[in-house]
Amino acid sequence: MVVVGTVREVNGPFWNSADGQKWSDSPAADDIPGRVAPGLYREIVLDIETVVRDDYNQAAATIVVIAPGGGERSQDPTVVGGGRFTQGEQVVLFLSTQVLYTRDDMFAATMPFWGYQSVFHVGADGVVVPDGAAQSVEAEQNLVVAPGDPTPPPVVRDFMTLDEFVAMVEGARSVRNEQSELYRSDPSVVDAEIEFMREYFETGILPEPPASDTEQ
Repeated sequence: MVVVGTVREVNGPFWNSADGQKWSDSPAADDIPGRVAPGLYREIVLDIETVVRDDYNQAAATIVVIAPGGGERSQDPTVVGGGRFTQGEQVVLFLSTQVLYTRDDMFAATMPFWGYQSVFHVGADGVVVPDGAAQSVEAEQNLVVAPGDPTPPPVVRDFMTLDEFVAMVEGARSVRNEQSELYRSDPSVVDAEIEFMREYFETGILPEPPASDTEQ
């Protein structure tokens, strides 16, 4: 799903536990997915203005996006893993339904598909800027190079307008990867993964993996 919208709220950060509080214990492997560690996430309330791509009809007028990382000025090592968000700004987001693993459970959540690389900010001039690019440009402008030191390569600033960016995304299709991309993004696949993992953690027995479309 690819959407253009305005950030209504940036809530959190919250720790990935049932009560939203930091946790430091080390549960047994049978009680928690192995890849879960204490971490922060934010809930981004987004008012959608334009739906660019929505293969599974998931878009609504307002959606909640789960952005991994606690955001700037947080103590999370993956501060902006899910991108930077500011209340009131216009953004373009590449989203998919994914499994959000927490300390106590797992849930289906709408998240940036490739982390911060799926977040683009629309400036007041209508130019679309990748997440982090504005910070890179500002750092370059404030950089003072000592005499004799090499000058770092310039920041690429070949950005598109919002209309150009939307047109590019609408026409972008990878025939080779499309089937696997659709399969990984299908909400029913995410639900099956959650059911599979819950059964394993409850019984300790590895169930049969859910069948893919090619196996049915």
